[in-house]
Amino acid sequence: MKKNLSSCLIALIAAWSFSQAAFADQAADAAAPVGPKDSAIIHNDSQERKDHQVWQQEHEAWKKDHAAWKEEHRRALTALKKFESILKDHDHALKRHAQEIVQHEKMIAEHEQALNNPSSGDKEASLDQVHEKDKLLHEKFKESHELSQKQHTDILGVVEKIEQIEKDFKKGGAEE
Repeated sequence: MKKNLSSCLIALIAAWSFSQAAFADQAADAAAPVGPKDSAIIHNDSQERKDHQVWQQEHEAWKKDHAAWKEEHRRALTALKKFESILKDHDHALKRHAQEIVQHEKMIAEHEQALNNPSSGDKEASLDQVHEKDKLLHEKFKESHELSQKQHTDILGVVEKIEQIEKDFKKGGAEE
């Protein structure tokens, strides 16, 4: 019976040790983080956090860009209004310049007619004075024409730039 008692005691100790080990394993499993234990997946979780952080930084930069663009857009609208006013002024200047050309052509024609029909010496002296006056006036009109040409070239450069921007917007789908 001693042998049976010893065997039972050994079996009981063994069962107890086994149950303690099992209990310890269960406790360790319960304390372990939930989810896969694969290190590649844990790395991806870390990479996702890094991605989110980078995206957030990009979003902040985009917000700053957008705020700057709003201010620049406001300036562009103001400049556009000024440009419209310049175009109207240039239109008036072109009409005035066309009138100046017609007026100058009339003066030249009158002077030509007077040169072809001289009647007295006093008139010739007077024609010389008229010619000098016409010559100065022609130089004034020439300067006016050159200024109109420069202004027109400048305006046309802006118009061409606007047309190019419009084409670029259409290509980029900005009007959709």
